[in-house]
Amino acid sequence: MTLELTPAQYETLLKLVYLGEWTVNGIRVEEEHDEKIHQAAQHFYSYAEEAGADALIEYDKKFKQYFPTRAFEES
Repeated sequence: MTLELTPAQYETLLKLVYLGEWTVNGIRVEEEHDEKIHQAAQHFYSYAEEAGADALIEYDKKFKQYFPTRAFEES
């Protein structure tokens, strides 16, 4: 499947993905996380640099995961 988005559309969808993943996993302990939701969010976050949204999502080499930046969370 190919999905083409403008940078503005990517940023809007990024907010939805973040909020959805936070809603599902934000208050759960690690053992109860929905891993499919988490992995889908990680996959979507991996396109942030390509979409010009690298100021919003960053990759942490120590944890080997993508995380929203402070700027993103404060927006």
